[in-house]
Amino acid sequence: MKEHPVPTGSLTVREPEQIPTPHEYRVTPGFTPANARNRPPLVDSPTPTSMPIDSPQPSEEAAEEPLEEITRETLELKDDGLVYTFPMCMEGVPVAKIDENHPYWDPHWPNVRGLIESQLARWREKHQATLAPGADTGGSSKYHIGQQVNRGIKILEFLEEGDISPYQLLAKNYIVAGKGGICSYDTLFRLSETLLELAKFKLDIKPVEWIRQRLYELIKVQGANFNLPKTIYDFYHDPKLAALRRKHGFKNIGRPSGMKMGGQNVGSPSDTPKPSKKRKSMQSVTTTPRDTPQADQSPLAAQVSHPHESPFSTHLHKRPRRLEPVVGPIHDAFHVEDYSDTESWSGVDISPQDYRLYQVKTRLFTSSTQVTQYWCWQEEDQCFEHQVLKDINPVSWGLHMEPIDFHLNLNEVSEVVWNIEALRIHVVMRIEGSVLSKKDGLPRGDVMASFNRERTMRRFLHFCREKGVKILKESTAELDRRWESMQSEQLPERERGAQ
Repeated sequence: MKEHPVPTGSLTVREPEQIPTPHEYRVTPGFTPANARNRPPLVDSPTPTSMPIDSPQPSEEAAEEPLEEITRETLELKDDGLVYTFPMCMEGVPVAKIDENHPYWDPHWPNVRGLIESQLARWREKHQATLAPGADTGGSSKYHIGQQVNRGIKILEFLEEGDISPYQLLAKNYIVAGKGGICSYDTLFRLSETLLELAKFKLDIKPVEWIRQRLYELIKVQGANFNLPKTIYDFYHDPKLAALRRKHGFKNIGRPSGMKMGGQNVGSPSDTPKPSKKRKSMQSVTTTPRDTPQADQSPLAAQVSHPHESPFSTHLHKRPRRLEPVVGPIHDAFHVEDYSDTESWSGVDISPQDYRLYQVKTRLFTSSTQVTQYWCWQEEDQCFEHQVLKDINPVSWGLHMEPIDFHLNLNEVSEVVWNIEALRIHVVMRIEGSVLSKKDGLPRGDVMASFNRERTMRRFLHFCREKGVKILKESTAELDRRWESMQSEQLPERERGAQ
């Protein structure tokens, strides 16, 4: 019997497409806004449109020489019906699925199902603790715990239904069975997800044959530097797998903020028409395949070509003034040496200026926690643009329609109040120069946000500090109090108003 996953936000992606803005708003007054300027609609100011978000920047190598496909014709794996005989990295590996009772099984290999079940049991205990009355677990911690429960369920399904044991992916000399090996929780999850993804494509070979052939090719190139667990952990970004997605009409899920402004999709012809720089009617921010269709077939081209006003055309109409740098010692706690370049659950690419959020609040609206949402830095606009994942097949990122507005224009920010333990920030907006809400004509006011991860929040604060924003620390209790005080219309799971 298959187990049902725990809802966590990004594991079950809702489809918030073309849903109208709510007609009724149950707004409970929270913070008193301190902003007092309306802003004329954008007419001629050329601000860049959010670009497709499905793929990294093009490489010259990828553009110049297409990669050879892995097919039945190019497959080099050979077997005698019982074991593989070629290539060397597969020699002696049984064709049939093995278990602890198979002669090939190494007695030093731990029972992988037992390993995963024990880890899953611990995550389930933690998850149950978060559901107990009066539990002190924050929303982001609850999300992460639920995410790990879902991963464990998927891994167990793979171990039960998959064609192979992870111990027979390659020959024994490539298998690392201990900590950080092929059967570690995250690596095994990525292996199972890769095989499931390959099964969606119209292959003339089995998914496990495809991945073994690809691993053999990588071994020939990397030699002694080849590391199987690391390769599987990062396999989502493998060039041949990415090319396979494009060929079969699937999207390479990209970082929400997409390519650099003016960039070109990998594999797109250089003469492909690009979207207008003006923010016209952008109904959604969608990814496009690297093999870009003709302009009249491109969803993005069709969406940005409408002449009527953009939902956010009043929001980004002028260049922000340069803020004065913070005076005084810099808090080194914000600095993060590195960051994860993949989204934790789906493996999507993210950039250093993409910040995953758990929830955002204003005095008028509160975002859903059941969607994948980011603040994505737009350098030319000097704005953190709020984007919501609409769909993953094909992948598309949406912007809310007015009056829903979770964007942060840097020139409107007065200071950011934070507490790492609370995983929350309070963005205090300037008294002068802020936008008026389209809902009630009053200033939108301050913005609060909760993060999924401490490291993401540190990166965000570090970036704000580098941009000259005043940063103030408050107690956990104070941030929690402010968070509870800001009560507003809760957007449902399908994120009304996201297009």
